[in-house]
Amino acid sequence: FKVANNYISGTIPTSVNNSIYLMQFDVYQNKLSGTIPTQFAGLEQLDSLKLRSNGFSGTIPSLLARLPKLKEFNVDDNDFSGTIPSVLFYQGSHLRELTLANNHFTGSIPTTVGLLEKLTTFDAGHN
Repeated sequence: FKVANNYISGTIPTSVNNSIYLMQFDVYQNKLSGTIPTQFAGLEQLDSLKLRSNGFSGTIPSLLARLPKLKEFNVDDNDFSGTIPSVLFYQGSHLRELTLANNHFTGSIPTTVGLLEKLTTFDAGHN
């Protein structure tokens, strides 16, 4: 599912979990807002979640750690806040790209980031 670089507004519908075979969700540079639906946790085939450059807010749901195939997670340039959930960093994770820059995260980077053996990109700048 890719609708990048449009002027789509509103929120992500909670019915997103009906797409159980969804592998990519890319809504880069739109005018979406609201929080990340916890229903994403049920998309076990999802390997790329790109929410960059929108107006999303709230915290990053810890339930995203349940996405066993997630390789790319990009929430750059939104209004997320709170701490970076340490549960995202677990041994055996397939996460290669984690981009959290240009938000309002507080606290420190979890020490468990070292468990991400496949991580090639980590950006949490400008928080």
